[in-house]
Amino acid sequence: MKKKYSKWYYSGIKIFLSAIFIAAFIFLSGELFTTTVHADSECYRVTGTENYLALRNRPAYEKKNEIGKLYNGDTVWLINCAHGDYWYVSTAIGEGYVNWHYLTPVSGSNDASKDSWNTLKVAGTKNYLALRSARSGSSSNEIGKLYNNDKAILIRFDESQYWLIYAPSAGKFGYVNKDYLVNSNGREFYGFANDMYVAAGMNNYLALRNEMSNRSSNEIGKIYHGQPVEYIAAGNAPYCYVYAPTLDKFGYVNKDYLIKVGSGDGNYGNFYPSYKVTGTSQYLALRKARSYDSSNEIGKLRNGQTVEYVGSADSTYWFVYAPTLGKYGYANKNYLTK
Repeated sequence: MKKKYSKWYYSGIKIFLSAIFIAAFIFLSGELFTTTVHADSECYRVTGTENYLALRNRPAYEKKNEIGKLYNGDTVWLINCAHGDYWYVSTAIGEGYVNWHYLTPVSGSNDASKDSWNTLKVAGTKNYLALRSARSGSSSNEIGKLYNNDKAILIRFDESQYWLIYAPSAGKFGYVNKDYLVNSNGREFYGFANDMYVAAGMNNYLALRNEMSNRSSNEIGKIYHGQPVEYIAAGNAPYCYVYAPTLDKFGYVNKDYLIKVGSGDGNYGNFYPSYKVTGTSQYLALRKARSYDSSNEIGKLRNGQTVEYVGSADSTYWFVYAPTLGKYGYANKNYLTK
């Protein structure tokens, strides 16, 4: 009799906990996005897990991408929240992606006067901007009202008309029409970072790393000459923290191999002075390094073709963008004229 009671008792506990978990999941992912996340908090604690919260190397629910385990009460620090249900965080066991539904903010952990890259504001509304429970403009899904200059913390954005945000004034998560969101400077929001750079000057590739040290074990991706990265934050020299669009990953790179090509408003270097190729007997080589070597040629520029000046590399070579090739590289400035 005792054994039968124990069996039903524990079965009931499991059913009860499962019901709570399902209800919590529906509440967090359904029509109402209300939560207690604060815009001025970057420090969070793990809460609500039945077993553990997986730290992952990719923003996806797959067993193979688990790189660590976090338990209720563990502290994490937010780095970036641009991947839907997954936020990129720093923890005591390393950096990675976690499901933000299991994070609770630690109040007062961040200086509220310092807005992060994803802190936007409402602008251009005649009446109000509706916060919605779904990606559609229906009066039935309105869960809040945002007014001009209200803050909107961007959680998920893509090519759709409606983006997922956290609205501090309403204390809720929800969808809003992206056309009424601008960055902190009042300009249209395009991307992740403050500045755009491209990789240049490497012998082979620029390693994207999950920590600030030169070890093969911490490489999480390869960035090749001319590929863009978006600067997020400074790290310990010579490293900085970036987003690599070609890899769709965040990580550390050696900043000595980055050349600035943009102003941070989403333009990949399109506002630079133009020069024409002249005086070549055959072609002007576009190179991945500042040296006269056939092995570093990555393209050929003919007389009359245009390049955009990005910066001076040394007394002979300029770093340029070649629209005809769609590539960045070094070119001998003596063959470029206005």
